[in-house]
Amino acid sequence: MFSKLTVLFCAFAAILSSPLQVTPEDLNLELKTLGDNIKVRESQVQYEIKIALNPLNYYIHEAELQYISDLVPAAKPYWDVIGAYETKNISTDIVDCINRGNNQLYQLNNTIVDEGRLKLNQLSQQGQNKALESRLKTSAILTQLEELSGKIAHCSDNSCAGDLHGKLLEFYEYSIQYLDTAADVMVNFVYSYLPEILPTYGLDVSDYQKRYQPFLDEVLDCVANK
Repeated sequence: MFSKLTVLFCAFAAILSSPLQVTPEDLNLELKTLGDNIKVRESQVQYEIKIALNPLNYYIHEAELQYISDLVPAAKPYWDVIGAYETKNISTDIVDCINRGNNQLYQLNNTIVDEGRLKLNQLSQQGQNKALESRLKTSAILTQLEELSGKIAHCSDNSCAGDLHGKLLEFYEYSIQYLDTAADVMVNFVYSYLPEILPTYGLDVSDYQKRYQPFLDEVLDCVANK
């Protein structure tokens, strides 16, 4: 839509500039028209980037919940063995042995959760940084528009009007083309990259089980010596 408007406005500007010269009045009128269009599009892009943060936060949060939830089935082999030994050793005081192993497992769980949360937070920060970078670059368009508007405001003859008219058209075309894709980096990160990369941020079950196996071995040794 905005690309079509670009063509229409440029065609309109071409009519103004040929064969008649562009006057300061013509230039200011066109600045108002094109400038307003740039501002509207810039505002839309800022909104598109802002709302993309919502699914970013949602996906990261859901991944964190899944990560924590996966600890339960991953720890089942540990608890199955503990449960079996508790059943077989009803008359034996093995509470100290089991509590020692359980406490070590709980500490490991906290460490594992912190590790997973850190990685997910880093991934979230990547998205936040992309959003910030896109928003800063987008808002810079308005700064450039303001600078060009200042030059046009000081233009009082047809000569400078003709020169600035060409610069206005170039700036407008550049701005709209940039703004048409300005939100793409953030949108692609959220809707394409995240769904692809998040599964690799899940719990490494094999690593987790290898890390708690020594605790289980200690429990079994302790029980055997009772």
